[in-house]
Amino acid sequence: MDEQLSARYINSEYLFLLSWTYMDQLFGASSKWALSQISDCLNSHVECRRLRKDVSFTPSRLINVGIRELGEDVVLENNTSIPPGSAYVALSYCWGGYDPDCMTTADSLEDNMRRIPWSKLPATFKDAVGFTRSLGIKYLWIDSICIIQHDKRDWHQQAGLMWDIYKHSYVTLAALYGNSSKSGLRSASMEDELVKVTEFSTGNHRWPVYARALHYLQNSLEPDSDEDVQKLSPLLSRAWAYQERMISPRVLYFTKSEIIFQCFTHSTCECGVLRHDPLLIPKPIIIHWGDTDMLECDDQETLASIEESEDARQWVAATWRDMIVSGYSGLLLTKSEDRLVALSAMTKQFQKLRPNETYLAGLWSGSLIEDLLWRCSDLPSEKNGQYRKDALKRPYAFPTWSWASLQSTVDFPKYRCFVRSVSPITISEASCHYDGHSFLGILARSVLRLRGKLTPATLKWYGHRKCVVFIPSFGNWAMVMNSSGNIQRERYSERLYMDHDEDGYQCIPQQQRVYLLWMLVDFKAIDEDYMTRHYLILRREEEGKDIFSRAGVMEYTAKYTDLWNYFDTTKRYTNAWSMLDDQSVITECEIR
Repeated sequence: MDEQLSARYINSEYLFLLSWTYMDQLFGASSKWALSQISDCLNSHVECRRLRKDVSFTPSRLINVGIRELGEDVVLENNTSIPPGSAYVALSYCWGGYDPDCMTTADSLEDNMRRIPWSKLPATFKDAVGFTRSLGIKYLWIDSICIIQHDKRDWHQQAGLMWDIYKHSYVTLAALYGNSSKSGLRSASMEDELVKVTEFSTGNHRWPVYARALHYLQNSLEPDSDEDVQKLSPLLSRAWAYQERMISPRVLYFTKSEIIFQCFTHSTCECGVLRHDPLLIPKPIIIHWGDTDMLECDDQETLASIEESEDARQWVAATWRDMIVSGYSGLLLTKSEDRLVALSAMTKQFQKLRPNETYLAGLWSGSLIEDLLWRCSDLPSEKNGQYRKDALKRPYAFPTWSWASLQSTVDFPKYRCFVRSVSPITISEASCHYDGHSFLGILARSVLRLRGKLTPATLKWYGHRKCVVFIPSFGNWAMVMNSSGNIQRERYSERLYMDHDEDGYQCIPQQQRVYLLWMLVDFKAIDEDYMTRHYLILRREEEGKDIFSRAGVMEYTAKYTDLWNYFDTTKRYTNAWSMLDDQSVITECEIR
């Protein structure tokens, strides 16, 4: 079939002839196309050239795919035998619970340093080796081969280099559709994905019209995580792959039938549809503060200027919460204890941006009050977000005040809510002790003690989506908050976010006694007459002791000149906040 007449892309204005891809051309026409995109990026993209880093970096180990004497076989080499700054390709893929025969362990290290037989490589690795060779690159980095598996010391050391490994790669190959290393990089020709939808005819001539699904690739800062993504593009639902595609300067995404190229300047694809409609796949967002890309910042002068600016510090803090954590938290992990480790490369870079702050199990000391106000953002009947039966089980050492302890999607109040805010809380102690580098997040123990106004309350749920908070009021109980929705009235709005699993709020014991710790009050940027109080909802861990665990957060927005409480049937208070304050006691709370 003629390549130029193989497919058509139709929109309301134009008819475009698109290119064709073939299963057996992965290392031929497809690799030539990929090489031309990489070359154009390196030579023509001003932004991408500006972001190029230390070209002398070399990972501790690389796979040499270019020794002719070995035939198809490859060999693992230490960087001591590799010329500094040698170009290498990195692979991003789903492990899929499969340990390949070529995996490097303490027992197989010497054998792999001598030779890795082609027969031991799974399909994705074979394709990665072949594609690397077709690009004219000699070295390849694959985690299961280049990191000694089940070796704690080597794993810690290599995990600490993830930022450098992916940032300095020539290109990253992302196995987008495969759910394990057995899947390969490509499994079909484009014709296998076409569906005949109609046919045009003129006289004796007939022209069939075929359709195929649009490219599926989400913005790298807003990865989707619903069931469709897990099925169509499993890699985008995996937590470890998140920072790999965030960091890499160039990525080749391998769909079932073609390649999508993405760099910090643009995105394009083999079939050519993105040349005519580039918005189908948003390019990665470079996180700027002024002219500075925060994820690329290294020089001390720029780092110092960020540290000296209150606005810049707030923007860095908001970027961590709203872009990094919110985008990452809903993604899937095989091991729950890797919740923070899989984000360690991003954490390491943010430590440069926050040099005088302490990293606290996914939160930061400089914005701790705001960071503590994370919200379990989805309920079981909603489509987005990951839910697992063990979402509230905390088998690892993460404290309940860390979002990492909840195996579900989280989000935060919007950045503007914290621009003008005041906290009545005193942080008595906040510390974390780690096994290894702090940015790895391998927690040994933690301490959080907050001193503030604590109000007793009771929780009652109605089904899995509605929960109500009652506080004592002159011998009765007054309802001050419910979670059935963002209830808007003329003078106030209210919202309750309880930590929960796939059962929704029914996982919470009925009529449970809880405590409301007032954390922050913010003045709404949209209207200076309105303000919001933010509370942590706590459970007492042991009777008679001020030791608590987190149960959720509460937000109450009102016009502070007119804070009428509609739910206090006793009519003893003029507004809800005075009722909350009257029932509160200054308490030193240890939260575990």
